[in-house]
Amino acid sequence: MGSKKAPVRGAGSMKTKAAVKQNQNSELRRGNGRPKERVRESKEIHDGPEAEINALKAQNRRLKVYNNKLREAYLTKESCQEPDEIKELKRENTRLKEKMKQAGERNRQLTEENAAMRKLLQEALPEVLLNRQRQLYEIRLCRPYEQYFDSHALCLQMLAGAARNADTFLQDQKMEDLREEAVRPLLLSARKMNGILEDAKLVFPGFCEAFKEQEIIEKIRKESLDALAKYKREDEVQIRQGKISFQKKTAVQGLGRIIKELEKIESGYLPDRQWMERTAGEMIQILEAGGIYPMFADDGRLARQPKLQERFFVPAQDAVIYPGLFIQRDGVWEVLGPYIGTVCG
Repeated sequence: MGSKKAPVRGAGSMKTKAAVKQNQNSELRRGNGRPKERVRESKEIHDGPEAEINALKAQNRRLKVYNNKLREAYLTKESCQEPDEIKELKRENTRLKEKMKQAGERNRQLTEENAAMRKLLQEALPEVLLNRQRQLYEIRLCRPYEQYFDSHALCLQMLAGAARNADTFLQDQKMEDLREEAVRPLLLSARKMNGILEDAKLVFPGFCEAFKEQEIIEKIRKESLDALAKYKREDEVQIRQGKISFQKKTAVQGLGRIIKELEKIESGYLPDRQWMERTAGEMIQILEAGGIYPMFADDGRLARQPKLQERFFVPAQDAVIYPGLFIQRDGVWEVLGPYIGTVCG
């Protein structure tokens, strides 16, 4: 009895796979390129991006080499064409650094000097200010004399010019004019201000005020250094301006030397030429002792300042000719206030 063998499962498939592979190899041997092309295409799919990256890297390396060559060429060119300019810049930089160093040292020295000066001012300025206040106090004491001078300067000018106008003054009417316009006002004001004679000086008592030194010291101590410096400057200006106050005071006090002579004229005494010349000379000395100089327009001392001579004016008819009053600052003559003189027309 014959039996049929059952087919082994999968055997046909294995044979089939073997046959397929054998056929592929046969095709490769016969030169069929289709499977090879498929392999190359697959490799290009996987290797394409990496190749591009490598190409970019290579290009980047070439650019770096090129840039380095350009840089070397530039530096070589610069060093060959402008070495002196570069050296000069370096030298200038060195000089500037040295100057900065010196400036810093100088600044440090100035800071130290300022600190020392500030300390000195803190110690000395209060005493300086106190002395300035004393000077201003003395100027205030000049006020009554200054007021007297300013009120009667014309009277003093007329008396100072009496000698030049002696012939005119010795006339009865002119003498009366001199008595009323010059002599009497001087004496009446002196009496009104309780003037007295002390050692041949005309003195106005009762105008003195006490110098409040302790009060001033306490006020100075409370102020800042900057405020004290400001007060010092202001005090100096007032002192310079107040110098003329002392000059006027000296002139007024000097009138004590001729008060009795003026009282004679007030009482009706009729002077002669000698009296006129003596009184005029005395008045000029009194004024000049205070630094106030009576001068006529033709005075040689004014020759170099013609503009001052031009300021003299021609008075009304029959009026007295009298000198102007001048002071001197730094060798230059100035008219004292409004007290210019008269001149013949």
